[in-house]
Order: sequence, then C-alpha cells, then structure tokens
Amino acid sequence: MNLFYALWVFNKPTRWPHEPLPSAKFSSEAMKNSQMSWLGHSCVVAKLSDLVIVTDPVFSRPSPFPFAFAKPFQYTHTPSADDFDAIDVLLISHDHYDHLDYKSMLALHSKVKKFLVPLGVKQHLLKW
Repeated sequence: MNLFYALWVFNKPTRWPHEPLPSAKFSSEAMKNSQMSWLGHSCVVAKLSDLVIVTDPVFSRPSPFPFAFAKPFQYTHTPSADDFDAIDVLLISHDHYDHLDYKSMLALHSKVKKFLVPLGVKQHLLKW
C-alpha cells in the first residue's frame, strides 16, 4: 500500500464535516427561466425557455466498491428524485457509475419526457 492511498483511506476524522452542511431545499418548479442549480458531482439543473433540463443525476451512493469509498457529505436538504415533478430533457454524458445511476434512473424515468444519451447508454436504459 502506498503512502498516498494510506492517507486517503485512513485520514483524519476532521477532514469531513460531522454535521449536515446547510443547504436550501431544491424545487424544479420554483426555478425561474435562465436559472441553473448544481445538485452535486455532475448534476446540473437548468430552466431554459420553460424547459427543465437535468444532466447526470445521481441521488444514491453509486460505487463499484461501496466499502472502499467515503460516504457523500450530508446536507440539511439533500436533493432527491422527489424534488422533480417533470423533466423535459435528461442528458446523460456517459455510462460511468457516477453519471448513470441505476437507482436514480428508476426513480426518474416516469418524469422524463426526453432522454439524450450517447451511443450504448440507450441499451442500459431500455434494459433497466
């Protein structure tokens, strides 16, 4: 085990917050035109010409090795799929676990009018 890896895995407990980080409650319905919100990692929500556009939503803890990665930070108002009534366009950039989350896709699929995805991702979505 190299030193960098050991420091990453066994770092000081003060490195992460011990209490939920303060955050505002997100609502796609409350967004105004030309407004954008970042919901974590790669998820951005934009309202343009009354269309709600979402990129790479991940609302669970996706990981190929859940035992090896730290938990995401907790927030006072953690965004979830329930924060969306309808999504006009859902854009998936690629099929890595942290951009194409199975649980999030199951929770959102009935709310999405149109999916925009790269080659190969359509097959994942149809299978799921």
